[in-house]
Order: sequence, then structure tokens, then C-alpha cells
Amino acid sequence: MRRFENLDTDKETKEHSGFLTFEEVKQVFEGSNWLTPKEQNILLRDYAIKYDKQKVDYRNFAEDLYDCRFELAKSRLMDTNIERIEDNVLEACRSRDPKKSGKIRIQTL
Repeated sequence: MRRFENLDTDKETKEHSGFLTFEEVKQVFEGSNWLTPKEQNILLRDYAIKYDKQKVDYRNFAEDLYDCRFELAKSRLMDTNIERIEDNVLEACRSRDPKKSGKIRIQTL
């Protein structure tokens, strides 16, 4: 978020608009070692679709990244044949999802 805000700081008022150009977001992603290339590609694709390569709202980045990582983890699980997971593992996952959202943190998984 600091990298986004550094690019989005008004020099006079020191305020942030919450928006960057698509190219600026891409620049932040490329300069980060916290995101995998696959995560970068998925997030950029989603932003291109959502914002039509115009001003990107970065204020929900943490949630966007969470959703991206969840989808990637779900995809990996499907690749390893989810039918082989025993019921007790599925129940353990469900027990750690009190809101019944169908999502748990990757660290919890």
C-alpha cells in the first residue's frame, strides 16, 4: 500500500486519491518481490477488465490479493484431485470457517 500511496501522493496536500493509472499499478507490481508472476498477471487482468485500463482503485488491493491467492489455492487443490481429500479434512476446513463463506486463510489451510 505504501508503494501505491507514494505514487498517489499530492505534493502540496500530501493526500491520496486512491487511484492510479493501470501503468503505475503495473510498475508497482513489477517492482515487488511479494507477488508471484502468476499473481501479478491475474491481478492485472482483473484490473484491466474491472477498470478498462483506466484509473485503478487500489484501496481494496489487500482484498483483491486475498481473492487472487484463494482462487490460485483452490485451483491447485483441484489439480491434486480434491476427491481424494477425506471427509475429516473437509470438516476441519469447515470448522475454521465460522461465517460459512467457503473461504479460509491460506495459513489456516
